[in-house]
Amino acid sequence: MKDSIRRYILSWVEENNFTILHIDDLVADIGYSRRTIETWFKEHYQLSLGEYILRRRLSRAAIMLRMTSIPVTDIAYLFHYQSSQGFSRAFKKMTGLTPSEYRRARVWNFDVLQPSFLLSDHQTPELEICELNETFLYTHQIIEHDHLFDTSVHDITKKIKKLLIENRHEIDRITLVPRPPERLGKSRSYLVEVLISYSLQSDTTAKRGTCVVKGKYAKMTFSGSWEGYSAFNKIAFVKAMVKKRLALREGIYLMQFNSYSDEHVNFDVFIPIL
Repeated sequence: MKDSIRRYILSWVEENNFTILHIDDLVADIGYSRRTIETWFKEHYQLSLGEYILRRRLSRAAIMLRMTSIPVTDIAYLFHYQSSQGFSRAFKKMTGLTPSEYRRARVWNFDVLQPSFLLSDHQTPELEICELNETFLYTHQIIEHDHLFDTSVHDITKKIKKLLIENRHEIDRITLVPRPPERLGKSRSYLVEVLISYSLQSDTTAKRGTCVVKGKYAKMTFSGSWEGYSAFNKIAFVKAMVKKRLALREGIYLMQFNSYSDEHVNFDVFIPIL
């Protein structure tokens, strides 16, 4: 398969996750026969194009179930299922759980998700499994929002960069607690609420709070541009978790900054896992 056609197909799938368009619409765009496209795709990825489209849509639905409060019936409608029962059957076939069971599960199992094959062009970061048991002291807490799928709408990376640059040499670690927003309207906009805790080293008089960072963690290291971190935040994280077949647990994320400037950042992030 020509590389340009391969990337067009993969991009088309991502752009049409929420539409009712199907393979025939893709065929009309590309100009090759459906049989040719499906044969090329299956030979290259060992997965049929139709199955890939279904798994990508259900993977996106899975993320919405875990990170938003949008009702299951509304999610089924967003993905153009005629009934929530039909959506539940398809979802359970892929994940082994009903949408409601998946949402309530104590852990988030990533190995059933289908990452975009566009990620094949991105290097999977190395993970180091470790145990943490420490008390994190903070003087400030803020709540920001991050878009689940589109960094051009809301990007937590920009908020973190602004916080660090405005308090240069004052912050070397922060904790993050992502959670579904309390307001349904935020969920319908695919926004995740993120509680950020940090301490200013020079602020010795402020009242300090504490949180416990404890348990099993996966450590990932990043060094590069802030723009690269934005992509890392949304792409590499999921790819690494799926590749290593890790399960995410509820807990506190810890980011330890080794260095940063207006252009570049180097940090270690600790992700709570089972």
